[in-house]
Amino acid sequence: MFVATRPTSRTIDRFLTDSRTLPFSYQPTGLTQGAATGYKVDEMVVPIGHGAQDFDRAKAALAAWKHFDIGWLQAIPSSPVPEPGTVVAVVIRHFGFWSLNGARVVYVVGDRQSTTRFGFAYGTLVNHAEAGEELFEVFVDPSTEDCCTESAQSPGRGRPSPTSAIRLCECSRLPAGGIREWP
Repeated sequence: MFVATRPTSRTIDRFLTDSRTLPFSYQPTGLTQGAATGYKVDEMVVPIGHGAQDFDRAKAALAAWKHFDIGWLQAIPSSPVPEPGTVVAVVIRHFGFWSLNGARVVYVVGDRQSTTRFGFAYGTLVNHAEAGEELFEVFVDPSTEDCCTESAQSPGRGRPSPTSAIRLCECSRLPAGGIREWP
């Protein structure tokens, strides 16, 4: 959905409601889990901190969808907790216009109480400009105790490949000192 100005809260709420019953724009789901052969999964792992405190902060930021808050991009979930079925409106500011793109959480990894891994994958809906699945995960490397973020994406067949902008921005938002410097 393309609009000339930033979508209002009412427009976004209506978009989320309308997106609840829409199908995914690709099949099969679970591509970033390696659930299907014949699909390429691009992965990136980046250290963002060290130890339990950084991991806790990274989990909180990921659960609040902060990896999307980069000025020109924002994720507005239908539920405050990323869980399977949560519908998301991805609001993007382009040059001279805005777009709304629908996605849904496909699966979660671990939970907020985990001491080693937490994350979730979302898949694009038919009202999204792209097609595919992306995984956003934070974990503690047991050999170094580094807190790392992992992003993976897999495009669905027959549609353009998703850009890597979301996962690259997720990593580039982190300052050189890691998660400790995040607001």
